Amino acid sequence: MKKQTTHFFSLFCLALCFFTFIFSTQAQEKSNAHMVWKITSEEGKTGYLLGSVHMAKPELFPLDSIYYEVFDKADIIGFEVNLDSLLIETQALLPKYGLYPTGESLKDHLSEETFKKLEDYMSSFGVPIVTMLQMKPWIIASSFSALELQKSGYSIEGIDQHFFNKAKDKNKKIIGLETTEFQMKIFAEMPEKEQIDFLEYSLENAKESVESIDEIMRFWEIGDAENLHQLMEGGMEEFSHEVYEDIIINRNKNWIPKIQQLMQDHTPLIIVGVGHLVGENSVNDLLTKEGYQVKQL
Repeated sequence: MKKQTTHFFSLFCLALCFFTFIFSTQAQEKSNAHMVWKITSEEGKTGYLLGSVHMAKPELFPLDSIYYEVFDKADIIGFEVNLDSLLIETQALLPKYGLYPTGESLKDHLSEETFKKLEDYMSSFGVPIVTMLQMKPWIIASSFSALELQKSGYSIEGIDQHFFNKAKDKNKKIIGLETTEFQMKIFAEMPEKEQIDFLEYSLENAKESVESIDEIMRFWEIGDAENLHQLMEGGMEEFSHEVYEDIIINRNKNWIPKIQQLMQDHTPLIIVGVGHLVGENSVNDLLTKEGYQVKQL
């Protein structure tokens, strides 16, 4: 059961920036822009920001050469979390953040209707509900979109994992902007009612997520930051403004001083979910307000 739970949390981490993109919009004509930005400080220090998607279809690779060029220029690669430590730390932290105590069950916290819908949905993936009874609602809900994406041909090796592997091959220094525990706490500290609302919302919209992610990938490939931001912000606000603040804006603000510090002595490439790099209060927007020049490449 622990193995099954760890798998679900791994899907959650990969799907962190995906679960809310539940509606579609029209793709624009192809441009020459890419989801990578050069940042320059007032002192002339440089760094790069790359917008990742955490799951991708294999045919996306290799990427356009610009992505590998900025990777080669960087002497340190930053990710939301160090992917090597993710599963190890998850195993240790699951009992605290993701599981009910002995004698308590998910079934005790859900309505009969919601529990039956969940049971039927997971059965469609060949997952017996009995393997999930000790899991809290947030950890189950966070996996729905990822399960649908895997079913539709998306791989758990997204852009961040692609460059994480390359960074290890090239012996580049790797850092995580956050810890696994921090990421788990975003959802684990939700009030129980909000966790259940999140589960019900995700269960209701999971099957629609693939079309939405297909649309996001089209925007990603043509560098259409504006429309991608509209997709992301609208989907998250539809569920909860507070969750949007916690998942996106507050984390963006936390990352700014870390990026500034890195740029003092390094040429960093920071690879985070693309939703963190577009729109108002994005990392790019916040750096611009701090006096940095930010240019999409």
